[in-house]
Amino acid sequence: MYEVDFDLLALQARSMQRYCPEKMIDSIVVIDNSLHPLPPDKKLRLIAEYGRIAKFVRILRAAEMARISETDGYTAQQILKLMVATHVQTERYVVLDAKNHFVFSLTPEFLEAPDGRARIHVHGYKGHLMSSHLVNTLSYLGIYSDDCLNTFTICGTPFVMYTDIVRKLIHDISEKEHARFETVFVRNKLTEFFLYTGYIMRSGISVKSLYEFYQLFPPAVWPTTVDEKGCASQIARSNEWQPVFGVHSQAIAALGQCERNLIAGFWFNRGLFETKAAANLFLLTFRRRYIQSVTKQIIQRRISNLFRGTV
Repeated sequence: MYEVDFDLLALQARSMQRYCPEKMIDSIVVIDNSLHPLPPDKKLRLIAEYGRIAKFVRILRAAEMARISETDGYTAQQILKLMVATHVQTERYVVLDAKNHFVFSLTPEFLEAPDGRARIHVHGYKGHLMSSHLVNTLSYLGIYSDDCLNTFTICGTPFVMYTDIVRKLIHDISEKEHARFETVFVRNKLTEFFLYTGYIMRSGISVKSLYEFYQLFPPAVWPTTVDEKGCASQIARSNEWQPVFGVHSQAIAALGQCERNLIAGFWFNRGLFETKAAANLFLLTFRRRYIQSVTKQIIQRRISNLFRGTV
């Protein structure tokens, strides 16, 4: 979680309180990757949003699990999704991004097949924006083949991971490279979910022995699908078999009035806000804060670059 994503995380917490049964939760680990530690008042507000499941929540600073001070935010986020395994006690854990929230009741069937295997979504990567990342990561592992572009596991959330496999991945790569895992990850420009699945394959384990390729990729509004048709189609895909929905922060910043009304109405109908007006206000407030944050980052980057150029 970054500062700008706090409100989305609070929405996620509210949705989990409403739609996630306690019997499916062992712990909820929130990773605070903001520049400055989350203030006590915000921690209390966030925990309050979890309501009846607040007892499961642990908020950890990113520095408690990884050295990522010199890493950009997107890469740091990927590293943390793996290194959080050292703080998980269950056989599996589910990775969520701040953009994810629940809009229908979560059931075991969404995450697990009748035979006990985890469920995951797969699709093709030919012509996909992430195809070069898949090729690079699997090439690093020494297992790339063109067949991998035909079908491979998703590179998004929610993603169910086997805890021991992630721990072993981190250990083995660090040992092989004689360096910290974070350093290896950044140096080789790896991608977390591709690395995880690729490591399973390289270990000689059939991915299908661990996963059933059944789960559909949850509907989500991305910056590339932020028009009225895109928003409406993703909302229409949401149902009891697709309990998770997503709205990317960049998409919120790009929403027009019509699209914003669609999302606000959907959230209100799913009980995440008391009124449609409150949902609209949330989107407008988030948009303003997001644009302010991005503008600040751009200015700081330009000042930093200018300083480096004059030293």
